Amino acid sequence: MKGQNQTNKNMKGLQKISNVLCGYIFYYD
Repeated sequence: MKGQNQTNKNMKGLQKISNVLCGYIFYYD
């Protein structure tokens, strides 16, 4: 259960980074 929680945290972090990158791409496009 602890490992699963850690994975979820990592996924949320990746999602945040992806959103930021997409924001930069759209902003500069």
